[in-house]
Amino acid sequence: MSYKSSLISLSVLLFTLGGVQSAMAQSSQSMAVLNIEGEGVKAETAETLTSLVRGEAQQIAKYQVVNATPINLSEVVLLLGCDASSVECLSLAADQLSVNTLVYGKFIKEDAGYRLKLSIFDATSVKITHRMQKVIPANGDLVFDARQEIESFFGQIKKEQVAAKLTISSNVRGAQVLLNGEPSGTTPLQQLLVDPGTYKIQVKKDGFTEWSAELELGERSNMKLRAPLKPLPKEVTNPTTTSQSSTTSTQTTVVSDTSVQNGNTGGGIGEDLNVRARRDGVNVGAVSLISVGGVALIGSAITAVRMNQLSQELTDQANRGELSVEDREDGINRGLTLQRTHRVLLGAGAAMAVIGGVWLAVDLGKRKDANAVTLKFSPTGVQGVVRW
Repeated sequence: MSYKSSLISLSVLLFTLGGVQSAMAQSSQSMAVLNIEGEGVKAETAETLTSLVRGEAQQIAKYQVVNATPINLSEVVLLLGCDASSVECLSLAADQLSVNTLVYGKFIKEDAGYRLKLSIFDATSVKITHRMQKVIPANGDLVFDARQEIESFFGQIKKEQVAAKLTISSNVRGAQVLLNGEPSGTTPLQQLLVDPGTYKIQVKKDGFTEWSAELELGERSNMKLRAPLKPLPKEVTNPTTTSQSSTTSTQTTVVSDTSVQNGNTGGGIGEDLNVRARRDGVNVGAVSLISVGGVALIGSAITAVRMNQLSQELTDQANRGELSVEDREDGINRGLTLQRTHRVLLGAGAAMAVIGGVWLAVDLGKRKDANAVTLKFSPTGVQGVVRW
């Protein structure tokens, strides 16, 4: 048969395949297994490898092999007038065969043995999704060794079909993720493929608390987790060390109220400096405490309202079935933060309001011109008195 008549026969074959398989090609995973093209090997060997590839592809539920007639990729691209090394050309070939997926390869004789190449092209994503290149020793059983490589290649694809997807995000980027104690990447970790099973997950980073969880992943499950990490408290500087390092030559002496009233100032020469806690008859210190306490109590009330709103939002999401694991954990963390803030503001506000009120009540019984705090400077130090 002449070269021209071969192309004509191939055109008729492609047209026939496109018409017969059009209904089957509606599947998103319809596949055409093309011939393994041999270079320097017997035609029978290449045909055997093609049959092995077709048999392995048919065992994967994701794929639906629709072509039964052997077709060479080199002849298809020659008919289309394009280069098989480009994904655009492979897309045209897949469209010509009315499939979304192509499996093709070569078996090439080399000095050291034989090189087996296999590729899977997905026309939907317009990319080669899987690729294999193995050297088969010339001194062994050629078909047996090639069969093992082909089975291993498709075996990995089978694992991917049932693999679980795991996505882990965090408020800290670059935190290390460990699955059952083994490093598996850093946050954010996007759709990591893992075998179904039970896993202990740890997320940690220096300077932050560690987050951990244990869960079971089923086949084809898609789990999304969020790992909130909190900064560790910073080391507090030793007050004694700080005090010693900042000591100056000035001597400070604190004496009782009686010694000041009796004139026992430790020198008799100096200048009085009155620091008043009251201005124009108003006890500024007491009023300030009461004001700050009131603001804290208002803040406590606001956080209480926000806690109720957050609880209602999570309840509504759960009733609508829209509450994911990530959203639930994030809501719990926000609720705990609001709860702590509420308690701190409530306690601090109540304490400051009570102290300020007592201070103001005591001060009202004193003379209006009485000093709440008096400091006196002298060459030997500073003397002070606090009146109640």
